[in-house]
Amino acid sequence: MTALILDVLRVAALGLAVMFLWDVWRLIRKAITAIDRDQDIMDAVETHEPEYMTFEEAEIVAVHVAGMSREDALVAFIDAYDKRYSNDHRAD
Repeated sequence: MTALILDVLRVAALGLAVMFLWDVWRLIRKAITAIDRDQDIMDAVETHEPEYMTFEEAEIVAVHVAGMSREDALVAFIDAYDKRYSNDHRAD
């Protein structure tokens, strides 16, 4: 009788161990899938990122604003920017 109880307990313990290992395996597979999905998202985002330029490569629009009001300085900057980057290059 005691041997039968021990056999039943061994089978139950083995069943619990198999279920535990199966759950661990499922969690690992979910984690791997999530990491792969996140990496795919990061790869997709990186392909759309603009290429950054260095400070030396940047074209600078400078306006001397000493003695101007804030509004006049803003308008002067907008005009200088438009002259520098307009597509039709018209002179005002």
